[in-house]
Amino acid sequence: MRAPRLRSRFFVAATFCGLAAANAQDWVGDTSQDWNDPLNWSGDTYPAGANAFVNTDAAGVFPIISADTTQVVDTFVSNGGSAGRVDHRAGIHSSGTTNCSFIGTGSSTGTYNLADTSTPGGGISGFGTGSGTFNAGSRLYVGSGTGTGIVNINTTGALNVNNGAGGDGIFVGDAAGSNGTVNLEAGTVNAIDSRVGLNGTGTLNQTGGTWNDAGWTFIGEGAGAGHINLSGGQFNTGRMIAGIGSNAGNLLTVTGGADVNVNGEAWVGEGAGNFGRMDIDSGTFTTTSWIAVGRNGATGELNLSGTGLVEKTADPASHVVVGSLGGTGTVNQTGGTLDTVGNGEVRLGENGGATGIYNLSGGLVNVDGFLVGWTGGAAGELNISGSGELNTGNLVIAAEADTSGTVSQSGGIANIGGTLDLRALGASGSYSISGGDLNVGGDLAGEGGGLEVSGSASTIDIGGNFTLDGSSDTDFILDASGVSAINVVGDATLAGPLGIDISALATGIGDIELIDVGGALSGPFTTFGEGDLVGLTGDGLTQYFFTQGLQGSFQDGNDVGLYAVPIPEPSVTALFGLVAAGLLYRRRR
Repeated sequence: MRAPRLRSRFFVAATFCGLAAANAQDWVGDTSQDWNDPLNWSGDTYPAGANAFVNTDAAGVFPIISADTTQVVDTFVSNGGSAGRVDHRAGIHSSGTTNCSFIGTGSSTGTYNLADTSTPGGGISGFGTGSGTFNAGSRLYVGSGTGTGIVNINTTGALNVNNGAGGDGIFVGDAAGSNGTVNLEAGTVNAIDSRVGLNGTGTLNQTGGTWNDAGWTFIGEGAGAGHINLSGGQFNTGRMIAGIGSNAGNLLTVTGGADVNVNGEAWVGEGAGNFGRMDIDSGTFTTTSWIAVGRNGATGELNLSGTGLVEKTADPASHVVVGSLGGTGTVNQTGGTLDTVGNGEVRLGENGGATGIYNLSGGLVNVDGFLVGWTGGAAGELNISGSGELNTGNLVIAAEADTSGTVSQSGGIANIGGTLDLRALGASGSYSISGGDLNVGGDLAGEGGGLEVSGSASTIDIGGNFTLDGSSDTDFILDASGVSAINVVGDATLAGPLGIDISALATGIGDIELIDVGGALSGPFTTFGEGDLVGLTGDGLTQYFFTQGLQGSFQDGNDVGLYAVPIPEPSVTALFGLVAAGLLYRRRR
């Protein structure tokens, strides 16, 4: 993945925002609440070609916009300690194209209602739907300095920021001590770059409407805490980063059928020491390029639940990477669907000693391939349990020699259409299964990795061949009933150490199948040979011996199992001894 080319934000606005105070008009509101009436402004002069300052939220005094206004330079709603409020019900209001708008700056509280405040509504603003459009200029600051800013949007019109004139878009919670909130119920927001929680606290709540960001969306940046909470509508952006700062509150939440469309990369946690999180419970989160969870030294967390959908479309050369470039990434999936079919793989651990963890306890994962421990000294961990279902082309555990990977399955279903590779290229990897279904359409190959089958609660089917090399460990840990057999349709080539633990096996159990081979069986395990004693049951009445299809009920020459031999009771042994002695005595008379 390429490093981001982030625009510098430092005081570019100073060259075109906030003209000198002498070139400004203050709202007085001593005639009416009509924004367009010059008599309501200081000096009875409308602020055409000047900054417009509103520093009152008093009932019956604050301004109301109900028709098109003459353009001002910068729009300030509260500045320097006084609360301010503007109700924009209809018409178009504009700051200068290369200028700015500030809602809640200094140490003040400012509110801009782009809604019909004359009628009640049932949404988060409590207002009805208006028809106004606010052209906020090149930048909109909601909560700046140590101020608090609130923007409520419930309109058939739009909020437009950055109309192709450059600048840095929307800032919600712009500085340390600031607090900004944007509530979008209806209407359209058009911007180029959105920063929610830049050194301050920023929140975007969207229950409807459409948010269009042609650039980057940043959630939590620097020392800030950012939260985008989407429960309806559509959010479209060029690229997204949740967590380019260290605050644990940096979070994207998608619920209630909201749709997020990222026309590029999406990163959850970016930069050393930083943290980011995404919670997708319902609705969709779609990207056309890389998804990285925990990137470049950061910690990232993706939680997928309910009916949520995370989908990567287009560009099959990009993938979903969990733990990248020294970062730590975790995916917790209890429901929903993650889908990259035809458009990439899931890779746990990429470069720089990164760590990637995927906990799948519910829902579906549908991907072209799944790599656990990809490259660059990284480590991967996949845990399948509950009702989780993995559908993948191939599953590779530790893809390069310096990586490590583990897969632990205690439930759920793992459907592998191609090959299950227990360590590629001599790296360190293992697959342990104690429950659920493991279905491999192709081969299971061990190139130094380990396979552990624990208990009798699994179903293991291999549609191709079962091949273990001399450095591959295979372990069977029996429960009271025995152990789940590995069913192989093709050939089985065995090698490497074999471990068998029968300490939990109940008494009275007969022959126990370990590997059922449909094709040819060749190669010995190095720990147990034909007829070797494996051990006794708890009360010492039955002993078990290892066989490769020559003893007990395994005499077809192509199965691996344990055959049981009861140990005669001492009284029976003594009786046989007396009978034998009597026969011998009679022969000698």
